[in-house]
Order: sequence, then C-alpha cells, then structure tokens
Amino acid sequence: MEALKNLFNSKVVEAIADSTVKFHPEFKVKQYVGKVLNENWEDKELKERISHIAVSLKDFLPSDYKKACVILEKVSEDLPSGFEQMPLPTFIEFHGLNDFKTSINTLEKITQGSTGEFAIRPFLKENPKRTLGKMKKWATSKNEHVRRLSSEGCRPRLPWGGNFQDAIDDPKPVLEILEILKNDNSLYVRKSVANNLNDISKDHADIALQTSARWIRENHQYAKWIVKKGLRGLLKNANPNALQMFGFSAPTLIEVRNFIIQEKSIKIVERINFSFTIKNKSKSANKLRVEYLIDFQKKKGSSTKVFQLSEFEIEGNAERKFNKYQSFADLTARKHYTGKHKISIRINGEVKSSLTFDLLEC
Repeated sequence: MEALKNLFNSKVVEAIADSTVKFHPEFKVKQYVGKVLNENWEDKELKERISHIAVSLKDFLPSDYKKACVILEKVSEDLPSGFEQMPLPTFIEFHGLNDFKTSINTLEKITQGSTGEFAIRPFLKENPKRTLGKMKKWATSKNEHVRRLSSEGCRPRLPWGGNFQDAIDDPKPVLEILEILKNDNSLYVRKSVANNLNDISKDHADIALQTSARWIRENHQYAKWIVKKGLRGLLKNANPNALQMFGFSAPTLIEVRNFIIQEKSIKIVERINFSFTIKNKSKSANKLRVEYLIDFQKKKGSSTKVFQLSEFEIEGNAERKFNKYQSFADLTARKHYTGKHKISIRINGEVKSSLTFDLLEC
C-alpha cells in the first residue's frame, strides 16, 4: 500500500502553483515548486508536507494578508475539490490569527473545496466565544461543507486537530450547534454530528445520553442513526444506559456454548480460529449485541480491545453459531507481543465466556 503522505506529491504542488499564478501573475512558479520539493521533501510525513506547502506560499504571495486570502479563494475555486486542497486552509491556520474577520470569511469559502476543520482550531482556542458564534451561523448555511465545518471544527477531541479544552470542560455551546444540525439532510454533516456527540460522551456521558434520549423522543428522521453512531464509544464500553437505550437488556437467559479455540498456541503473523454458539433459553425473543474481546500483551502489562461481531434478534429457544478468526500479524497501529492472550465473548455488555492461548515468536 502506498504511503498516505504521497497524496501530496509533485503533481499536487505544481497544480497549486499553476493555479496561483493565474490569479497572481507575479507568483514565481519554478522557485515555489523548488522551495517545496527540496532535499528534505521525501522525508516529510503527511502533516509535515501539508504544512510545508502552506508555509512556503507565504514567501510568494502578497505580504498584504487580505490580498493573499483573495487569491487563495480563487485558487480553491479553480482547483478540483478534495483533500489535496488542504494546504490552503492551513495557510489561514498559520498566518490568520491577527485578522479574524478576513480569516473566518476565507475559511468559509475555501472549506467548500476541502475542509477547514483543522484550520479553525487556533481561532477556537484564541477566541472561543466569537468563533463559536460564527460557527453557529454556519450551521444554517445552504452549503453542506460549511455546515459540516460548523460541527467537525468544534469537536472536543478532533483527531489530528488536538483537543478543544473549552468544549471538554463545558460542551453546552457545542451542543447548541449540534441541535441545529441533528436532522441535517446531508449524510456528510450527520456523520460529523455523530462524531462530535461521540467526543462529548467521552467526558460527559450523562449529557450525551440525556441529549440522545431527547433526540430519539423527538422522533427526528435521522435521530436514531446519529445517536447510535454518536454513542458508539459508550456502547463499546458496555455503558448500561447506552445499551438499554437500544434495547440490549441484561442477557440473563442467554448462554454461550461450545466455545472453542482451535489452536492452543500460534506464532506472530498467524491467526487464531475460534467458534461458539449462542443459546436463548428464554421463550421470548431477545435483541443481542455480540462482541469478542482480546486481552493483548503489551510491553508492560496488557490492554483489551473490543471487536463487534453482530447485532440481531434471536427467537425464543433458538441458537446461533459463530465461526471467527483473528489475525496476529503486526500492523502500523498494533504491534504484537508474545505471551498468554485471552479471548472473551461478550453479550449485551456482559462477558459470558473466556479462553486463553499463547502467542509465540514467529
């Protein structure tokens, strides 16, 4: 698989330069491209490349910030929409804090060609009340990219964007924005609302649950979808109130039978195969959320990861069999360590059965 950083390559840099010179004839294309694609370019990772492209623009655009922003707006309209436009809002992020009005208005325009969710973060930290006020207005925009920015940009714990501590401390101003967008007709926006709600649930589970319950009671068209996605962290952590909200009651009469791990030990890079059967001993149907948990050995201690298998309704006195495998090949995000590991079967938040196996050096 090609490295993600290579999304930003010489073609992207040249495209930005070729577009910029259309609207700023003094722009020195060759010098700019040479400055960006210097001897250190290949060593730069994704975020470093985006930042480097943006910072390098400063030396070739007008020193008047307002004029530079006008050019960037035109470049954004000229270039194909997509992630490759990310250096444009990044320019605002790095150079625009001293001119709030110009920066915010420019972000509103160029987010439509890419996304301004990271660029808005310094403004939220510097002037949260003013920035959130503008973002609340964006929530009513006719453009889905602008509406999405109003939600995604103020997420309390935005990946790559750092934490928005004010929202972690008090999510109420952010929830005012989500209230406007909770029934948005754009899936792009609704995903962002759900992600924001999930962030809020990490620090204020009660507020997230109360808000979610009210949205479901109000019976908006997309309420259940947003809430289910927005409470995914609480569901994964077996929060009883979140489980109950979606009908996953205590699995008193649910049994796990014939839980078998086929291999007593495997090597790193191999996979473990396991199977089990769920039996509903009740005469009535039950709604089940079935997960398996693996306790992974780490350098120090262990950590548990939850994997969702299925959600379904099982009839009274019925059975359902599962066959599953889990790979133990090293990944970028997960390195495996030798030692005793444990697999557990969890139903509606309750661990029903566990088995162990050994992971060996390959």
